[in-house]
Formats: sequence, structure tokens, C-alpha cells
Amino acid sequence: MNEPMNCLRCGAQLVRLGVRTFQLGRETVAFDPHVWEGGLELEVFGCPSCGKVELFSGKVQAWAAEYECPVCHHRYPRAEDRCPRCYAKREE
Repeated sequence: MNEPMNCLRCGAQLVRLGVRTFQLGRETVAFDPHVWEGGLELEVFGCPSCGKVELFSGKVQAWAAEYECPVCHHRYPRAEDRCPRCYAKREE
């Protein structure tokens, strides 16, 4: 995002804090099949006045609409309950 943005809470100008990758799925100590879901890259902005944080991504719609198979890594629509390539059942 190139244009200046104001905080929705207090109106101060937001400061760009950088781009961070957030892990998708749950985090556990042991091996977890959700680790294969990868991460979502988000641009982070913060308000120096009130501390509110805003996250932005152009890939949110694509991520929400697709699932990556943990077996063959093929991406397919989340509406499907099995991978069309290897037929692995999706775990939620």
C-alpha cells in the first residue's frame, strides 16, 4: 500500500511496520499436518498514537478459496473434501 492511511480508531496516520508471514492452522509441539498449509504474508501497519494494528493482504481471497493438499501439495477448492489429484481426504 503506497497511499497514507489513517487509524480507524483515533485518526492518526498509520506507520508501516513491514511484511510478516503468519502461520496458518494451529501450532503444536509435535508434528502437525496443518504445518503444510503454509503461511499468509501480510503487510503490517501500526498506529503510534493508540497502538491499533492493521493487517493487509491481496491474497486473502485466494487463500480462503483454496486448500493445499498435505500429501501432494496440489491446491484445490476448499469446497472439495478430497484432493482431486491424489484423493487424500482433507483434515480440518
